[in-house]
Amino acid sequence: MKRSPGSTEQGFTLIEVMVSMFILSFIVTGLAMISAHSSRSSTYAQRLARATLIADGAVEKCRNTAFESLTTAWTNEACATTGAAPALVTTCTFTLDAPFTRTRTVQYMTTGAAATSFTAAVNVGVTWTDARGQTQRIGVGSTISKF
Repeated sequence: MKRSPGSTEQGFTLIEVMVSMFILSFIVTGLAMISAHSSRSSTYAQRLARATLIADGAVEKCRNTAFESLTTAWTNEACATTGAAPALVTTCTFTLDAPFTRTRTVQYMTTGAAATSFTAAVNVGVTWTDARGQTQRIGVGSTISKF
């Protein structure tokens, strides 16, 4: 085909379009990966914050509970006492709204009994399963005094 003397070619060649699409696909893939990672990170941060609130709430509830009643169950918790005095430990487990499980452990210091001890160690752990199926745990501990 003959070209006319004053015309210029306009448009892109097939190679130029393919190179452009290749570069664009790398950019879009990178952005999609960043978006997915930020979504996972956001979900993890939300669950971590919720677990921290649950653990802090349980410790605060212990602080507001009578010293002699720290080892009793709250609502429908399953409690088990292990060890012999003075190392008597009571652990209560409660499954909250999925995926959180709270475990509260109380140990009366010195003698293992509320009547003869002046302090109690309270440890609260909250576990949950993250988006990758791995179990995550956060723990909060406190010492509560009888007086």
